[in-house]
Amino acid sequence: MQSFQMRQAKLTSRSAYQAGMMFDKGFALHQLGNLAQARDCYERVLKKQPSHFDALHLSGLIAFEEKKFD
Repeated sequence: MQSFQMRQAKLTSRSAYQAGMMFDKGFALHQLGNLAQARDCYERVLKKQPSHFDALHLSGLIAFEEKKFD
């Protein structure tokens, strides 16, 4: 039987992998100019990893590009 720590580590690892894949998708969309879709991807990343530096940074760039300063 798996310990709680082992199960938690697997969930954390899976979540980090999913966040990474979502970030990559968002970054590709951002480069293509699909800002709304990219922002949605970054928001999903931030729900899993609120301190994800790149997702925070690029979300801010999109807000700046869209002139949403609030």
